[in-house]
Amino acid sequence: MKIEIIDSEQNSLSLWKYSEIEGKQINVFVGHVALSFALWNQYALQEDVSEYIRYNVGHCILASRGRKDWGSPVEPQTPEAFFVHQIDMLVSHC
Repeated sequence: MKIEIIDSEQNSLSLWKYSEIEGKQINVFVGHVALSFALWNQYALQEDVSEYIRYNVGHCILASRGRKDWGSPVEPQTPEAFFVHQIDMLVSHC
């Protein structure tokens, strides 16, 4: 699967650019939640996204698993993060 983020200038930031280290998938080393957060943070800094939005979206990504014992680095602390977690739960059960 190829994941792309399109920035404001229609440039594609492809996950494939970051997908391999010595022939192995990077998500094996850091996990997809941490990788998604890193890509979001890099994009947000590059596009000068406000700190408030950067931290809130970052929290939603990190809290998407919901509970620490389910692999989430943090538990949802905002309604938006809880909503993203609920969507993640629905998708995982389909």
